[in-house]
Amino acid sequence: MPLRMSLFNRDMILQVVRSVGWISIVYFLVLLFILPIRMMMMYADRELHVWAPRETLFQYEFGIQFVLMIAAPVLFSVFLYRFLHVRQWSDLMHSLPIKRAHIYNFYTIAGLVFLALPILLIALIILGLHTVYGWNLYMSVGDIASWVGLTLVFNFIFYLAGVFVAMVTGISAVQAVLTYIFLLFPAGISLLVIYNLGMLLYGFPSSYYRIHNIEYLSPLTHFTVMETSNGHIGGKHVLIYLTISAVLYVLGLFIYQKRKSEAASDAIAFDSLKVVFKFGVTVCTMMLGGMYFGNDQHTLGWMIFGYAFGAIIGYFVAEMVLQKTWRVFGNLRGFAVYAGVIVLLVLGLQAFGPYEKHIPAKNEIKSVMVSNFVIRPQDESHRLYRPVPLKGEEAIEMARSLHSAILERETTNRKDPRITQQFFFKYELKDGGTVVREYNITPEEYETWLRPLQLTKEYKHSTHPIFKLKESSLRKIRINDGVGLNKRVVISDSLEGKEALAILKREVENESYEEWKNPVGTRAVIEIESYQGVVQLEFKKSYTEFAAWLNENGLFEEAIVSAKDVDYIAVIKNSTDLINRYGIEELLSGPMKEDPSTLIIKDKKDIQNALDQSTNGWRERDSYVAVVVYKPYGMKEMRTLDEKNVPDFIKNHF
Repeated sequence: MPLRMSLFNRDMILQVVRSVGWISIVYFLVLLFILPIRMMMMYADRELHVWAPRETLFQYEFGIQFVLMIAAPVLFSVFLYRFLHVRQWSDLMHSLPIKRAHIYNFYTIAGLVFLALPILLIALIILGLHTVYGWNLYMSVGDIASWVGLTLVFNFIFYLAGVFVAMVTGISAVQAVLTYIFLLFPAGISLLVIYNLGMLLYGFPSSYYRIHNIEYLSPLTHFTVMETSNGHIGGKHVLIYLTISAVLYVLGLFIYQKRKSEAASDAIAFDSLKVVFKFGVTVCTMMLGGMYFGNDQHTLGWMIFGYAFGAIIGYFVAEMVLQKTWRVFGNLRGFAVYAGVIVLLVLGLQAFGPYEKHIPAKNEIKSVMVSNFVIRPQDESHRLYRPVPLKGEEAIEMARSLHSAILERETTNRKDPRITQQFFFKYELKDGGTVVREYNITPEEYETWLRPLQLTKEYKHSTHPIFKLKESSLRKIRINDGVGLNKRVVISDSLEGKEALAILKREVENESYEEWKNPVGTRAVIEIESYQGVVQLEFKKSYTEFAAWLNENGLFEEAIVSAKDVDYIAVIKNSTDLINRYGIEELLSGPMKEDPSTLIIKDKKDIQNALDQSTNGWRERDSYVAVVVYKPYGMKEMRTLDEKNVPDFIKNHF
């Protein structure tokens, strides 16, 4: 009984109030301004502006709420357990006739109470406003309860993580830094491992794994989903975080009871953990160095340099933190031990050689998805653009042939300094397994394998979003000139829209490989709006059936740029000097004006011919550069012409 009384006496409570009371007050005041007061201001202004309350309470100044949530709990843990990190204070506290378990329970629970009070008070104020102003149409009591619950859960896990770290360190500043490292560690180490495996193992799908819920591995990053209106953290994750919080509480108590009082002012309070700390910092900085230099330079030599540089920096920084001095460079023997372990780990990756060469057998494959981009599985906003797996035997065999060709050119692909494109292979196996690979290749080098695959009807249906649109979901089709001349057509009639959509699907199915990769002709943009989403595609010269349909309905001239809209076209020979130095205006008033060989096209027939044979934008490999000067608004557009498509009159001129 005396011990219990001494634990909860007035002096102990006052000491806690002095330590963290001010944090609780500041937390309350900031929440008061960004939530209740902000909501009342918006409501009071409803006559001037339509009041549009946020969909969740988290969306009111989310950035400030997030900073408060990650800062306040850690500050609570730092200031509450400051006595552990000051030698005189620690000796005094532990000389009292109070068991350590009682000290730990009192301080930790007191911190939880002071942390929860501002949140609960704000919730009561919002609930009062909800009742007084009748905000039932804008938010429910459940919305308020959800905000309170999630805010408390995340505050508690951040706070208890800080308490746990306080037990293993003897310096308050180190405690704060290590708390954030500890919270971010699962996501951070996963990201580092994924990046490095992507560099060390040819074909490892690092981009694929990076987008698959890696943010959920840390509460710090997981909470950011609440910034969006559809952000949601379910009961499963809440239960996980509460369980982790309870485990951290128990582990903190266990470690505190084992901790020596003289550990105050030591960066790490336990000798056994110093080894773990040193090795962890060394490995993490090593992977960070390898990732930085390897991704930047794309060579094995620079990647190895990055590993060595990162390991050296990490090891000696860890030594400085542990020994609290910069004079640590004489301990080379210790570094040699760590370096040896790291080298063995890296060499161990050589055992994954079969992983790099593995292509599932044809009879094992249920389907394969081939794509040059990857989309989050939960990202519904891009569901129309998500490729559909290929299931036909012919398509699967073509995909395997392409995969095999990429593996045969591994050395060349790794060393290729040109801008390359990502390619993903995702095999669904008949036994329920999945094989995913990712490569950076130059598509032109693999045209022999890509052309037959990408020309198949199944591949086009798999990758082009237009084939995922249902006629029943169609709302309207818009066609605009794509230049800015305000030429526009809207097809809103249901029957005409369905007819146009069917024609466009046939046009995409029938277009050639060259028309798909390097279209030429007058630019126009087709935007198909449906209840499933919006799909955009370019109106290409090869879409003759669709052009004829527009003509029949008297719509072609209203949407497509023609020679009638053009004042003149200036053409000059292309060079890298032009593309690096000039914009449209500078090119027209500079080299094109000064060069006597510049061709000025004013004949309407020749203008239309040049428009039909040119490509949009500036392609460096093309032979000629053209500036199209339009009559309306003085608009100008850059185009290029290659030797294959350039009209004879332009070629003859030069």
